[in-house]
Order: sequence, then structure tokens, then C-alpha cells
Amino acid sequence: MKISVITVCLNAANCIEETFLSLFNQSSKEWELIVFDGLSSDNTVDIINKYKDRITVFKSQKDKGIYDAMNSALKCASGDYLLFLNAGDTLVDNYVFEKTIPLLEKNNPDIAFGYTRYSQTGEIEKHKNWQNKFFFAANCFCHQCMFYKKELFEKTLYDTSFKIYADWDFTVKCVKNYSAKVLPLDFCISNYSLDGFSSKKENFKIIRKERTKIQKAYFPLIYPLLAFDNFCTKNLNTIWQPLKKGLNKILCALKL
Repeated sequence: MKISVITVCLNAANCIEETFLSLFNQSSKEWELIVFDGLSSDNTVDIINKYKDRITVFKSQKDKGIYDAMNSALKCASGDYLLFLNAGDTLVDNYVFEKTIPLLEKNNPDIAFGYTRYSQTGEIEKHKNWQNKFFFAANCFCHQCMFYKKELFEKTLYDTSFKIYADWDFTVKCVKNYSAKVLPLDFCISNYSLDGFSSKKENFKIIRKERTKIQKAYFPLIYPLLAFDNFCTKNLNTIWQPLKKGLNKILCALKL
């Protein structure tokens, strides 16, 4: 079994080498690296060329955004599973693939996900309540901790009308429309950088718009409740979040 790691980047000279090294230090060698650069104007390409003998496919070309680049890159993948690890994100230790591959071989999931550690805070996100039938209405696993079976992308690709949440849309579509089998991995996969496009305050309007689009498309019956949650999150967040966290614990305990 082989994992195809896809890294898309643009002007990432300050962080892409760290991403590469976390891959090159893996104890398992059953993986390949595909790098798509969006015509960087800094010295990103120089750094990539430094490691060209360890990169399976490298292209530097104009794209229409991050998900367009991912759609193009995954078509070059020869692995059984795909992991999207963007510039600045790293694997949490040298044994991620060594631990993951036997579980993929044994269970043959469509999607596998593990824990994510936020680089700046050290906080670890586990998504223990992922089996709640409404989980994907408000959450998704971190893209950098997910292994997708390549065959899923023969059914559909990332919807490039999304700027931030195409991975959320893709995952919930696979689970709800294609009955994708999901496997939780009980260990940390990646360090996720909070310096990316989706974490910038100026993009919060895009986030709210895309969240609403996903909720209306896949959860129309409970969308009024989701809209109420979105309103409270935007306007009463300090009060609402502790209440919401308590409610989620109750729902999880009741297995609703």
C-alpha cells in the first residue's frame, strides 16, 4: 500500500521546507510526494528544487485557487490513499505512516482521520463525537489529518466554487451521498498551522457564507437551528460557546 502526499503552495519559502522534512524523516517509505506550486514569486521553487530527487511530481503553474490545484495534483497520484499536507503543516512525528498504513490495510476505509495538533497553541483536536448524526452539520475533521481513498475522487472532485471549505463539502458529500466508511485513528497525525488562509480574520465572511451553503445543501431540515447557532456564534460567542459545549456533551452522551 502507498500513500500519495499532495502539497500545494504559493509563496511558501518561509515554511515549505519544514513540511518536506517531516515527510522525509518518516520511518515508512511507502509514500510519494506530489507538489503543485501556483507560480510563486519568492524562492519557494528554489527550495522545492533542492529536494527534487525526493519529489515524485512537481509542477509550477497558474491555478484558480487551492482546490483547483489539489484537483490537478491528485490526478497525478498513484497511491491507494491521499493525504493533503500543505506548506506550513507537518506530520506530528516520524512514525505517522508506519502506524497508519497497517490500519488502512486491515480496515479498508474510504476515509480515515486522526487527531490534529495546532502548532501555535499545542491544543489537540480529537473529534470524539464524530458519530453524532449531526456532527458534519457544524464540524469537519481537519483536512491535514485525513486519508482519503483515491477511488473517492473518481466519483467527484473538490468543488472549486468554495475558497475555504471545499474539503468539508467533499467529506460530507462522501459520507452522506456515497456512504463512505470512516475509520477513526486513535493518534495524532499532523501539526496544523493557524497562519493559513482560512484562519485570517478578513476571510471570516467567506467562512460564514460557505458554512451556510454546506448546511443548506446537506442538512435542510435542521438548517433553522444551524442558522440560530451561526447567529449566536457571531453575536453572542462568549456566552454561547460554553452553553453549546455543554449541550454537545449531553447529545454525545445520549448518542443523538
